[in-house]
Amino acid sequence: MTAADVDTGRAQPAERLTSAWQAPPGLPGWLMAVNHKQIGRRFVFTALGFLLVGGLQSMFMRWQLGGPEQDVLSPDAYNALFTMHGTTMMFLFAVPILEGLGMYLVPLMVGARDLPFPRLNAFGYWLYVFGGFILYWSFVTGSVPDGGWFAYTPLAGPEYSPGSNLDFWLLGVTLVEISGILGALELVIVILRHRAPGMALHRMPLFAWSQLVMSAMILFAFPAVVVASLLLEVERKTGAPFYDPDGGGNPLLWQHLFWIFGHPEVYIMLLPATGVISAIVPVFSRRPIIGYAAIVISQVAIAVLSFGLWVHHMFTTGLPPLVLAFFAVSSALIAIPSGVQVFAWLATLRFGRPRWETPLLFIAGFIVIFTLGGITGVMVAAFPFDAQVHDSYFVVAHFHYVLIGGVVFPLFAGLHHWWPKLVGRQPSESLGKVAFWTMFVGFNVAFFPQHILGLRGMPRRFYTYPDEYGWGALNLLSTLGAFAFAAGVLVFVTNLVRTARSGPEAVDDPWGGDTLEWATSSPPPPYNFAVPPVVTSAQPLWNPAPAGADPTAEAVLARLADPPAGVREQPITTAVDGRFRGVALLPGPSYWPLVTALAMAVAMVGVLVDNVPLVVVGASGTLAAIVGWVRPEAGTVGMRRHELGDVLDGRRSTGVWGAAAGAAVLAVLLAYFCYAHLYLAVSVETWPPEGTPPLPALRPAVLVGIICLAAAASVRAGRPRHRGADRLPGAGLLGLGAGVGVLALAGGASMLADLGLSGTERAHDASLLVLHAFVGVIALAGVGINAFAAYQAARLGDHPWVSAAAAISATWWTVIALSWAAVAGVVYGWPQLLGSGG
Repeated sequence: MTAADVDTGRAQPAERLTSAWQAPPGLPGWLMAVNHKQIGRRFVFTALGFLLVGGLQSMFMRWQLGGPEQDVLSPDAYNALFTMHGTTMMFLFAVPILEGLGMYLVPLMVGARDLPFPRLNAFGYWLYVFGGFILYWSFVTGSVPDGGWFAYTPLAGPEYSPGSNLDFWLLGVTLVEISGILGALELVIVILRHRAPGMALHRMPLFAWSQLVMSAMILFAFPAVVVASLLLEVERKTGAPFYDPDGGGNPLLWQHLFWIFGHPEVYIMLLPATGVISAIVPVFSRRPIIGYAAIVISQVAIAVLSFGLWVHHMFTTGLPPLVLAFFAVSSALIAIPSGVQVFAWLATLRFGRPRWETPLLFIAGFIVIFTLGGITGVMVAAFPFDAQVHDSYFVVAHFHYVLIGGVVFPLFAGLHHWWPKLVGRQPSESLGKVAFWTMFVGFNVAFFPQHILGLRGMPRRFYTYPDEYGWGALNLLSTLGAFAFAAGVLVFVTNLVRTARSGPEAVDDPWGGDTLEWATSSPPPPYNFAVPPVVTSAQPLWNPAPAGADPTAEAVLARLADPPAGVREQPITTAVDGRFRGVALLPGPSYWPLVTALAMAVAMVGVLVDNVPLVVVGASGTLAAIVGWVRPEAGTVGMRRHELGDVLDGRRSTGVWGAAAGAAVLAVLLAYFCYAHLYLAVSVETWPPEGTPPLPALRPAVLVGIICLAAAASVRAGRPRHRGADRLPGAGLLGLGAGVGVLALAGGASMLADLGLSGTERAHDASLLVLHAFVGVIALAGVGINAFAAYQAARLGDHPWVSAAAAISATWWTVIALSWAAVAGVVYGWPQLLGSGG
């Protein structure tokens, strides 16, 4: 800052911006931090730590397998390391680091100042940390998960895994997956609602596109494994036989739910990695990407097709040949959009002027390795071939060629490329190239021989093998390559760590980038942009917008550079064409995300150790923390409504979009619960089983009607009194919705009590109880939302917080009504139609 700046008064707005957007100093500020750059960096750095831990576990396994009949690890230790290595890489490293990179970069790329729900973002990080802590605390207790990173039943059930090993896995993974869902909600809404004015969808960076598609996939895929994990944990704790055939369950239900999540997760990891490539290739080719529209269409096609591939992992489970043929075709078909992207990148390199620096070298390595992995993927898509190599080292090789080649190499390219933006210092180019060549050679030496081992019959998950099988030489070669690859990873990480501490300071745009993150300083200020940009091109730095491109937006955006003290403001635009709509007001730093996550972790630990009082304390603490979190804050809401014009608060606020996205996740969760119920129903000859009391038809219909009445009251409360006005009818309708909701909950509990279901003996009864418990919990949450909103409406009157709360209540109760109707149809209506409900 110069003396001239101080003299003319221009320093004061900048100081107010910094003061409003930065966290308090010291440890309190670190614990309260909510800014997307702080949280994104934490995800990236924490996931890199888990990468090193998971890599160390793999080194011990490769040491054990480097020769026949070695005793470096015992069978139990090998199973534990095998399980935790896969769990760490799949759940604690790959998705969190890619989401974290998106959290850091996407707001900068789309011209936003922060993610739309900063505290929710911080809450997701703390859930991720506590989930990882629970998983690794198992080493301290000596109960390390040992059922594989896929936890197949019945081996993961209470009969064959009676200790707490699998409970650590189920509870830790559930927290991590919830964290992933929350991050996806943030990314979807910031991309759809907070892009720079003028940034229509066809001008959006391809990295942002990849994050949008990835996040949408997470919202549909992650609930499947959450449902599977909850059902298995309930079975382990109560004996409810969801996966036990003796009680009417089916162990294949776990495989279906897990792989409905598991195969899309491969592309959830791959798509943001391809987004990294699409961001880097134009910069180092010095020309715009070729095939922008084709790449976007390919990403969407991959997302859709990936949900039709899960039986790809179940070709040997005895499914009908027609089913196998369908999934074989789908597995082969997905290679087409993947190939379209590869050819677009190659064309861009061919017709550009490539600079072969470290990021582009890692991308070249990706193209080679991923292409080889894609070829073997097409091979295992043919179920006759898959039956021969299933559960062999051929699959291990294919898996690592796709995931390390398809995720780690692009990720390392992205870290080297954006490291100046993350830490403000330039990484060493020479160390980067040493890391690449060591990793590239070491990887192929490590994993290519495993194809041959698999074809020679070496099974996966075996901790040793006899000398006479002739596998020793190839395993030794694979082990040497793995250690070389690990050395390359250590060189790369050392380069980043050394650079962050003492590397040369980076300029704002060291690579000559074309997207908006390079328009900020390195690292960016807490508020990203003093004046949020206007965009008229897909390469806004190569083709900047002329002055006056959007006079209305520019007039408001200019005033955002001079905010009142403590106010955080961010533009809102339309979802498709990026037209300026108004301004959102964002919350600041808070302890509540940490407190809420800690309370949830306490409840999970209570479940882990079978301590009901601890569960109650954790659940009560979570509820109290949520109330403290969402209460209206005095003095900040609606402060500059008249000066800025259209401040989007109340029912038009971003919070209502967030509630709608959250409600969609609840609907997906319910869909998977219903899927589990119907899958069990068609797996047995008689459903409901003999001896089940006749299921009622009238009472569920009456309950649905009552719930619809509560929803109608809440929807009416969320509407303004007069068209275009921002006033509410008052607290009465909100209170009515809460009261009617209590009546419906009481009626549902009475109906279940009259049925006399036994949730510990029969899968049918257990499934009914779980379905009713799920819709009951979300209805109870709806009652709480309405009651709290009614209290605040009576206290505050016409207030933007009340308007938003009422609109959120309307969204929530609409989902509750639909959920109860779905459960009534699946549980009571479907058996009646089949004539088996009595």
